[in-house]
Amino acid sequence: MNLEVYPLFSAPIAYIEDTGYHFTDEEITYFKGLETRDNGCNFVTKDCYVLENPIVKNVKKFCEKQLHHYTRDILRIKQEFYITNSWTTHNKKGESHRLHRHFNCIFSGVFYINASPEMGRINFEHGERFSKDFFFQYDFEDYNVFNSGTWSFAPKTSSMILFPSWLKHSVDANETDETRMIVGFNSFVKGTFGGDGYVNDLELSQTYKINDASVPVRKLSTTP
Repeated sequence: MNLEVYPLFSAPIAYIEDTGYHFTDEEITYFKGLETRDNGCNFVTKDCYVLENPIVKNVKKFCEKQLHHYTRDILRIKQEFYITNSWTTHNKKGESHRLHRHFNCIFSGVFYINASPEMGRINFEHGERFSKDFFFQYDFEDYNVFNSGTWSFAPKTSSMILFPSWLKHSVDANETDETRMIVGFNSFVKGTFGGDGYVNDLELSQTYKINDASVPVRKLSTTP
């Protein structure tokens, strides 16, 4: 008997343990020097477009490359995705990040500037497992990607994670004396959706500028 298990309707998380990217001293100095605000459990930059600075243009290009690989080569989506917001968070000793999700975006990414497993694992939570209407409290021999309601990764410096923005996630407390630092980014999509005269045709262009901030433009198709 040849038994095959298909991970249908899963939440596709792309984890790259070692991207091979080496942050330059100038890039690290830039990220460290950004003004932050207290986020209640850690610190996040006041600037929500940190990857737009020319100093980190190579970091942005690298993030875009991985985003395109994720959406085009793995998910096989023809429309193009682009980075909208980007920020940096700093987790000092004892600081964590509460369970949350990202709004007004489709896919999100985390690129680790300075990290180790001891600085805080990232945890993803779906909750429903494979049971939705009948949510029994099963006893499991062990946990795997098919039966788990939560899953954790232990990233290190230069790791990257890409995931659907609706997926809830949190970060454990930093147990070291070093500051855990990441650059996070959200993405949106552009292109034409539908076609052939359907009443739900939609065209999304990329951005326009309002007060130097990039804002997605949505334009309905003129197809009747």
